[in-house]
Amino acid sequence: MISSLSARLSLLAGLSATLALVGGCATQGRGAPATITAANAPAAERAYYLALECRTNEALADNEAAGRAGGAASQLAAVERVIILTEAGRPASAAGARDAIVSKLGDDKAKIAELDRMVAQGTEKLRAERTKRTGKAGC
Repeated sequence: MISSLSARLSLLAGLSATLALVGGCATQGRGAPATITAANAPAAERAYYLALECRTNEALADNEAAGRAGGAASQLAAVERVIILTEAGRPASAAGARDAIVSKLGDDKAKIAELDRMVAQGTEKLRAERTKRTGKAGC
């Protein structure tokens, strides 16, 4: 499980970039929306866009549903949950969600550092995208 989770965490490193690309590609193609929002986002990305729109409780509910898929989706959802909670200013809940992931990583300091880096980057990218869309970073 630990090596599997580690591999999944490595995959998450590109998740924010992938979401940014999805947003950039939304303006291409016939009939595509000019801007992706929670209302028109693909189901797998809906929690991100809900968080972007400051709809934190809905984002967490969507994230929980995505996590029930199991496997890689569950592991990626766990990290996304930490990002959503961190960005929403819920440090105690974010710490609890992070601790749940760390308990599966064991004592591997490098993997824990990577998790923390991904959370910091994901939070920063979410705030940057919100600033770009609304002019303010926070909700």
